[in-house]
Parts: sequence; C-alpha cells; structure tokens
Amino acid sequence: MVDKVGDGFIFNYMVENKSPALDSVFHALSDGTRRAILERVLTRPATVGQLAEPFQMSLAAVAKHVVVLESAQLVNRTRQGRHTLVTARPDELRPAVDLLQYYATFWKRNLDSLEEFLLANERAKEQETNHSRAKRKPKKKGEKEDERE
Repeated sequence: MVDKVGDGFIFNYMVENKSPALDSVFHALSDGTRRAILERVLTRPATVGQLAEPFQMSLAAVAKHVVVLESAQLVNRTRQGRHTLVTARPDELRPAVDLLQYYATFWKRNLDSLEEFLLANERAKEQETNHSRAKRKPKKKGEKEDERE
C-alpha cells in the first residue's frame, strides 16, 4: 500500500513505521478485560482489588492484566502499604490514536473517492440510457415494436 510519494521515494506507512511500543499498546488493548481496566483507571486510580471487583476472576489474573498494561506503559503500579495502586498514563495512548486517525482519514478519503466514481458512473449510464431512448423512432399508432425498422 503506497501512502506517500515524495522526493523520489515511496513511503509505506505500515512497513516503514514499525514501533514495538505501538505494537505492545495494541496488544494490551486487544483484550476486553484490559480495556475495561484502563477505562476505569483513566477516570481515577484504583487498587488491583478494586479493579478485580466487576470481573469473575482472581486477583492474580487481574494483576497479570495490569502487568500487560504496564509493559505497554499505559499504566503505572505503585505500592501503598499492602495495596498496589494503578494509575493511567493517558499520554501513552497518543501514538495509537494518531495511527488510527491517520487510517480513518486515509479510508474516508478513499471511500469518498470511490463514492464519487460510482455516482459519476451511475450518472453516465443514466445519460446513455436517456440518449439511446431519445434516438429511437417514435412508434406510430397501432405499430408493433418489431415493425418500426
């Protein structure tokens, strides 16, 4: 897929813009439980125990999800006595948001182009149909279709 052409080279955004950090963000966001945990800590910090409450899983399982989010740098864990407090790092989502916005713009532009092409094609067909109808000889009264020519 060619995304940008300039200065005598072709830049393919997906191939040339590899980012392990971005890959880990999308990996972390690929699981619904982790998305729910992140959504919750984006509003306010919470302990692992508080994060586990709405899920039917052990504290250890929730803690593993938090570790994945932390390895993607989407959250921080800090010990407060016997509890682990989880806080969000929303700025770390920016590269993922930027990439998604890039592709949203790319697809909107291309789908708009496709729509324009299809509409122009449809109008051309309608004009061709109308033009060929206008060229036909009018039917005389009582004359059948095959008798006209």
